[in-house]
Amino acid sequence: MALTDAELWRGMTTPWPESVEAYAVHLERQRATPGTSAFVVRDAETGRPCGSTSLYEYVPAQLRVEIGATWYARHAQGG
Repeated sequence: MALTDAELWRGMTTPWPESVEAYAVHLERQRATPGTSAFVVRDAETGRPCGSTSLYEYVPAQLRVEIGATWYARHAQGG
């Protein structure tokens, strides 16, 4: 599973989640942070989760939001 693929997480600013449960805790922290929304990326054919992306640093007064914390499982990266 992509969540436990240490090579996939190499170089990311978010620490490597050692288990699905650890990543669930990370997502729960994101969900609890005002101005942050995390999304699951799903395979269009199977509907299975294959990645994630987030919107954060939402500043309505500036009409600004940042996109990041994005990753895709190897099989969904193309190429």
